[in-house]
Amino acid sequence: MENALNRFIKSFANVARQSRTGEQVAGLQQLVRHHLRMVAAAQNIHLRRPYVGQLQYLQEQVADLSTVVDCYLEALAAPNMHEAQSHAREAQNLIDAMDSRREVQSKIQSALREISSTDFLDGGGIDLFRALSARHDGLSVAELEDRGRSAFAQLCGRKPEVGTGLSYLIADVFSEAHLDRDRFRSVVQKTALLVANNAEAFDALSGQASLLEDLHEARLRAVQAWVRFQRTVAGRITTPALVKEVLSLYSELFEQVGIPVMGSLLLISGKKTMPYSKLRMQSATSIADSVSRDSVLNGLVEGLDNNLRNAASHGHSYHIAEDSLHIRLKSYQGTLAFDVLTDKTLALMESFTAIQLVLDDELSLRGENGHQVRDLELFGFSVSEIVRLLLTALDVIVHSTVDAGSMWTVTIGPTNRSKLTLAKVISNVLPSNVQTLVLEYDQQSQAHLLRVEVPALAGVSAAQLTDPVKFVQAARSVTVDGTAIFDVNARRRFISHHLMKGLQDGDLTKVAQFRDLRNAAHQWYDPEVDGAINDAIRWLRGVQPEGGLQNYRHRLIRKLENWGQKGDFNLP
Repeated sequence: MENALNRFIKSFANVARQSRTGEQVAGLQQLVRHHLRMVAAAQNIHLRRPYVGQLQYLQEQVADLSTVVDCYLEALAAPNMHEAQSHAREAQNLIDAMDSRREVQSKIQSALREISSTDFLDGGGIDLFRALSARHDGLSVAELEDRGRSAFAQLCGRKPEVGTGLSYLIADVFSEAHLDRDRFRSVVQKTALLVANNAEAFDALSGQASLLEDLHEARLRAVQAWVRFQRTVAGRITTPALVKEVLSLYSELFEQVGIPVMGSLLLISGKKTMPYSKLRMQSATSIADSVSRDSVLNGLVEGLDNNLRNAASHGHSYHIAEDSLHIRLKSYQGTLAFDVLTDKTLALMESFTAIQLVLDDELSLRGENGHQVRDLELFGFSVSEIVRLLLTALDVIVHSTVDAGSMWTVTIGPTNRSKLTLAKVISNVLPSNVQTLVLEYDQQSQAHLLRVEVPALAGVSAAQLTDPVKFVQAARSVTVDGTAIFDVNARRRFISHHLMKGLQDGDLTKVAQFRDLRNAAHQWYDPEVDGAINDAIRWLRGVQPEGGLQNYRHRLIRKLENWGQKGDFNLP
């Protein structure tokens, strides 16, 4: 494209001279005719994965070049020098814009070269982050996480959980390289909107253990599918072997990934109301049909083809010819070109990846462990490396990690981050056999040890730790330097702070929060705390006690103020 532009500009310059020859004019006419043929060819290109991004770039450059050609031809025909120069300046501005796009495309191609190398994924994830760095201006891991979280938030209208930034950028780089990036981002956005509009249904869904288990397995299989696809396109295999591998990928995606992902969409949208444990007993074909019949859900999942799925599941039901797949089912006979087969398979992968990103982040925000970053193990990362990546993304220096079976110890540098929040972030990716996490850190030049029982952090997300109820639930087993963070004075000071804040607001909606706080605080077996919370609830409800409302409120305020002055409580 750059050569074509340079040839045209040179030819235009020759013709623009007063001393131009007939041969130079003929040369320009020939270039224009060639350009018109190129425009027609670009307009008729079928945009199919894995070349959608590259072909779209080609079409954009051809369209820009066409406008540049028009501007220069207008300049040649201009009645005066001023108008000719105006057209030439317009052409130059377009050329500058083409250069900017070419720069972006160069970064995408650099990332593509990294993830298409034959040894990709064999070096502990080094190539993966080299690809991210090539695409995103050499950013550090922390900066990549921030950029990914910002991009995800812009699409979804809310801040995602820690780690989603890297997961999103990894998927986005793949989508630029092999998928339809614009559609991928659109599906992320539309899935987030679907969940937001059906939040209660999603909350109910997140409590179904069978679905959580299947979604986790689906994530693993989806990442494995990515790995298999990368190794397939990077390897040198015959066409029949390539087609069989793509068919195998399609079948696995349709059945192993599709059932929990499409089942989730049906339950979230209310198109199905049965428990997931019952829905999963239906065939993948039946579930896919239900999705296809719904106009909204059908737009989220592209590439569904029951005939292709049935053929892929039965080796005798298809025949591989020179350039196409012949499907021979009892219910259907037809032919599918290889490029269409590949496009359908990658469209399915694109759809499920985008939907899974949102579902996984929503589950993480609700405190479900097993965030998608854990799937980096399939990209060659150890759990220790994943921990380092996550904390580095939060600008926390990790000095060491020690795996002692059921107990992990992580030593970090000085940070103002909440240590309990960091412990939660780490716990999300620890193996299921780990029961205890120890976090070694320095604060005001003194070494400290935070110890927490990992099961106590289950059901609470890092973002939720700012909520007093969730904090009490998560902190029940936390000790700092061997001392429980909630001794008598500390817990009363904590309760005093949150009750006083709620009472000052005078908001009746705080009643539910106070009730939840009371239930969480039952673990302390402290009647004084229970009584104070009950009194605060009566206050907000305006219940008239013995001795008058004013005296009652005065006594409660004195008690809370007294508690607030005792103990030395700082959230770890």
